[in-house]
Amino acid sequence: MYRYVVIDDESLIRRAIVKKIASLGLPLAWVGEAEDGEEGLDLTLRESPDIVLTDMRMPAMDGISLLHALSEQKPDAALIVISGFSDFEYTREAIATNVIDYILKPFDNKELHAALEKAINFHREKENKRKSDQERELEMDRERLSAWLCRGGADEQLQSLTKQYRSATIKGLLGANSFAVGLFTLPDSHARLFPNVEDADRTLSGSTGEYIVRLPHPERTDTALIVIGSQMEAEKKVRTMLSQTIEEVQRSGGEAVGAASRSYGKLEELRMAYREAWSLLDHRPFGQWTGLLQESGAVYKKMDGCWPCRDDLLYEIEVGHVQQALYMTGELFKYIRSLDGATLAQAKQYCVQLAHDIAKVDNQEREDEMNDDDLGLITSMRQAMDPMELEHQFTELVRTISERVLALLPTAAGQIGQVKHYIDLRYSQPIRLEEVAERFYLHPVYLSMVFKESMGETFQDYLKRLRMERAKQLLSSTKYRIDRIAGMIGYDNAKYFYKVFKKEIGLTPAEYRKSQGTIE
Repeated sequence: MYRYVVIDDESLIRRAIVKKIASLGLPLAWVGEAEDGEEGLDLTLRESPDIVLTDMRMPAMDGISLLHALSEQKPDAALIVISGFSDFEYTREAIATNVIDYILKPFDNKELHAALEKAINFHREKENKRKSDQERELEMDRERLSAWLCRGGADEQLQSLTKQYRSATIKGLLGANSFAVGLFTLPDSHARLFPNVEDADRTLSGSTGEYIVRLPHPERTDTALIVIGSQMEAEKKVRTMLSQTIEEVQRSGGEAVGAASRSYGKLEELRMAYREAWSLLDHRPFGQWTGLLQESGAVYKKMDGCWPCRDDLLYEIEVGHVQQALYMTGELFKYIRSLDGATLAQAKQYCVQLAHDIAKVDNQEREDEMNDDDLGLITSMRQAMDPMELEHQFTELVRTISERVLALLPTAAGQIGQVKHYIDLRYSQPIRLEEVAERFYLHPVYLSMVFKESMGETFQDYLKRLRMERAKQLLSSTKYRIDRIAGMIGYDNAKYFYKVFKKEIGLTPAEYRKSQGTIE
């Protein structure tokens, strides 16, 4: 409702105006009337009405003096002049102040209605502008606070930054006694990040002095922050809000993960609260895709060892086997999910290390000269907030590089190079010419012929020589039993290994070991 007063030296006219206004159905409330300019000024200063309807010819203080006084002391009031026709020239000067409209006596309801609507629209436009300015102010403050919280760099003192904030909401938040930060990320890009928080940030005033501010993450569209400032424990409130949000997303069939910091009592500790929430997201169990995370004191086991099929994946990429490389990528993430106690942070670290090796498959230069797209995918892996995102970025890297390698592969000579590389990696396993030919989509006779032309020896001779070189290395550098060495280089039958070794080297394995000074 908009409040109004009527100023006129004739009581009948005043009552008539009030009665007419009451019949118009406008959102107006009468708050007083006065019979001269001085009394009208006092009334306006006391009641602060939104609209002032005033006559021009009045005792004590005339209308012109009153309008000028109101323009200076109550510039937000909408002024409507009511005057007789003979007073028009007299009032023209006054209308040059901040008068909204004027009505000539006698007037009808239509004229009064039109003048009052102008006054109401005047206030609505001012309110909309004020609201727009406040929203713009708040948005700028939100982005400024989010950048300070989330981005690295110099650890600026927040007290020095508070002078930059202008919105009442952010100022109220920063003036609280207890702070907590919640992080919320949605792997499935849910449309609304915070269904239980109104679009406009809520300021809960009163005895609690509680402020809730939603902040956009400066670098991630799938992540947002809730910052709570309160005179009481802020931690409980942020946990409650995140839990409600996660439940709502789950009811709609989505997945979401939230992390709540503990309560902090100092303004300068806000960044610590953010880092704590981020760390909880980063160090959660790799298999946890949804739910609320909070400090539990749990110690996760280290991700021991590495993926047994790592070299196989590198090989498939090197030879341009796109589909096989993608299949093995899926196997990698199955392996990580099977590890008891592996965290997202550990998975990211392993995947980033492996990604650097993959990126060098077709680029042997230094890291700072690596393909920009490859580096971008590796950077995205480091910043991944959930397992799905990490798997997506890693898979994209594997796909991109294996397809790039495939496009550059030569024909026959290149195929023999791939076969040689395949044998070099798997000489310790049973290998048959027919199986290798089938893997590379070649006829066994053709493979045998081209291999001998390219390598100067047959497929079997190359494999045997490779195994014998490895056997000599193991015999001279280890104390492994000879039957164990036979198995390590691809011979299931130790007696057969003895026979081949003696024929190729001229000594038995035991004699060769003794000749190298290695004690059995």
